[in-house]
Amino acid sequence: MGSFLARLAAWQTRRPWASASIGLALSLAALWGLPKLSLDPDFRSFFPSDNPTLQRLESAGASDESARSLLLLIEASPEELENRLQTLQRSPGVEAVHKQWKDLAGPELEALTETPLSLIPVQAWKDLDVRLQDAALDRAIEQTKTRMALDPLAGKRLALEDPLGLRWFLEDYRNQSAGAWPDPEAWMTLPSGRSMIRVLGQKSAYDLAFSEAILAQVESAMDGLEFQITGGYAAARSDSQRMRSDLQTTLSGSLSLVFLFLFLSTRSLWLPILWVVPTLFALLWTLGFAGFSLPPLSPLAISAAAVLLGLGVDFAIHYGSRYGKERQQLNHAQAVQITHRSTGPVLFAGMLTTACAFLSLLGASMPALRSFSALLAAGMVLCLISTFCWLPVFLAPVTPKKPRIGWVVSGFQRLRRRPQWARALAATLLIAASAGWGLVWYSGLELDCDPRRMRPAEDPLLQSQSQLETELGMAPMPVTIWLAKEQPLPKIRQQLETWQAEGWIAASRGPHWFVPSEAQAKAMEDFQNRNRNWQSRAVQRLQAHGFQTDPFLPALDRIQQQFFGRPAALLPTHLQTWQGKDYWQLELHPRQGLWEKAERREFHRRVQATFGPETLFANPYGLADQLEPILERDLFRGILWAAVAVVLWLLIFLRNIRDAVLALSPVAVAYGLLLGGMVWLQQPLTPGNFVALPFLLGLGVDDGIHMVARYREGRGDPLETTGLAIWRTSATTFLAFGSLVFAQSPQLSSLGWLLAVGIAVCLITSLGLLPTFLETHPKKNP
Repeated sequence: MGSFLARLAAWQTRRPWASASIGLALSLAALWGLPKLSLDPDFRSFFPSDNPTLQRLESAGASDESARSLLLLIEASPEELENRLQTLQRSPGVEAVHKQWKDLAGPELEALTETPLSLIPVQAWKDLDVRLQDAALDRAIEQTKTRMALDPLAGKRLALEDPLGLRWFLEDYRNQSAGAWPDPEAWMTLPSGRSMIRVLGQKSAYDLAFSEAILAQVESAMDGLEFQITGGYAAARSDSQRMRSDLQTTLSGSLSLVFLFLFLSTRSLWLPILWVVPTLFALLWTLGFAGFSLPPLSPLAISAAAVLLGLGVDFAIHYGSRYGKERQQLNHAQAVQITHRSTGPVLFAGMLTTACAFLSLLGASMPALRSFSALLAAGMVLCLISTFCWLPVFLAPVTPKKPRIGWVVSGFQRLRRRPQWARALAATLLIAASAGWGLVWYSGLELDCDPRRMRPAEDPLLQSQSQLETELGMAPMPVTIWLAKEQPLPKIRQQLETWQAEGWIAASRGPHWFVPSEAQAKAMEDFQNRNRNWQSRAVQRLQAHGFQTDPFLPALDRIQQQFFGRPAALLPTHLQTWQGKDYWQLELHPRQGLWEKAERREFHRRVQATFGPETLFANPYGLADQLEPILERDLFRGILWAAVAVVLWLLIFLRNIRDAVLALSPVAVAYGLLLGGMVWLQQPLTPGNFVALPFLLGLGVDDGIHMVARYREGRGDPLETTGLAIWRTSATTFLAFGSLVFAQSPQLSSLGWLLAVGIAVCLITSLGLLPTFLETHPKKNP
């Protein structure tokens, strides 16, 4: 490879315009692909498409409806909203505007109004029996006459609708039969007096352009009113805005920090520019490549810009440091050829180990990780190409000065002049790393996949959701359970009513609403047998009080239908088929969202203890529980494949088992320190930061490769010859990763912390441990 790179250098120095033309052509192609780049804030991209919970949620319709809905909490009365809602309903893209409880509770609640009394409590039938006795009918008719005397117009209208005064009596029972849901016809008014409106769109919220459009229509329709927004469209807009903001913040922050450090380190304005510009070209090429060939990127991919900036500039630093050393004695063409030949293979080895670490997640179960790993691996290749493409051109007019050894490297050099201190530091690092590995083995790493951690704690959406839950007295997002069809519906209804009475759940809906319990059926049958002639008795009592009965017959017929009508038929949505077996589908609304793992486990345990272990769940709160084993499996695979790839490549590149072990030793010790510290400080791994572990394996070994390769050249102390470059590359990588700490997204921030600390620990072990190891081994040139 060295001879090939030397010939390439000779060609570039003779034809610099050709090298620059290739770089410009790639840049133009990338600009064409850049507009095709898109982001996908959908949390489901972290799940494999065949995940059973996601499939059940989609089968139940919960996933689709949630992604097409918008909830408005408005400081306005129904009268103030009526015209605005009609305007909103006519807006393009709006499928429906829901304002009544029957819209939120679904078709079951509306269907129950056909025969609500078939499901009232047993005591209600006894109370109703008393209300239909002649004396009670006489008292109700007298009250009707009194109302008509006080207000003839309103009293007459009310008498024709409810001559026996049963309306409110029946309304109370109907509400009891509807699983604690309010009056279906009533507006959704919260205890605070705010109106709740649900807007259903025609497209998914993950169509960001559509989300922006429908939100603009809603905000225009509610202009002048005080309101809060939550739901799928609001979440998609908030997430996409945060992703764009994080991309700008992390990219500008990492670029500023890296440039400032290089300026202070080199005491030069031009060298940092020359080293950073090739990486910026590589970033452009990478994003253009993603636009051409990758699906929409997950929120995790926002970190790619900062990651590649921190890693890509490493190539330029190593290249520029070696070039500067050679340029002090040789002309430009000769310095480029030697730098290509000597540093090129090492840079290629470092790029390949890092790319292998990235590609270790290409086989991950999570689609979001597969595209992220492909993006980073492609970015590393393009960063190396950009370095070799541009630096020979950029460095031609520059005469580098002799670099100054930084205070970090000089500090380690002073430490090495006192061997006992150097050995003490190495021993301390080894003991601490061993303790860290032991702590990991004993306690394990904590995983936290709560989807709420994807957003900042102060996010307005989270606050709106919490307020809505408090005002409703229940979690608006239900847990869907599937019970075997063999389960008798009366038993299911009885159990859910018990849970409701105990306060364990707030409400429910499903086929159990349509089937009375045995006691209810018996009470209804007894009532009907005793009161088959109630209508003729009511007519007689009205006549006795001097009324013409014909105008009252329609109202009496409606009451007769409620007393003796057949229960409503079950709806198609009540039955679901899963893997060839039929299940009842029910929705349970807990008192509050089951966001904590212990709450979910207790909920599942209690349901399965009652209805059997074959009960299936489509629990939107439980997606985190589904993600944990996926994350654990992908983490193990990622580290395993990264380790195998890195070890094999080191053996191929170094062609010596001892040297490969030496190159790996700093990262092995750094892993023990890092993971042990995480366990000790109780810092969990999350879907956003766990990728740091396989990545650090490839990143951390780069310093060892450079140190061992320079040591094998036999050209002086490797700490002196390459220590400065390692310090600069580690510092720029640390700063680039550290810029992620300031991201609004907690997942990106935690990724930044873990990567930055990991790089710092790898630097300490590379400069504080590896030179001591190398001293104990004689030089052995390849």
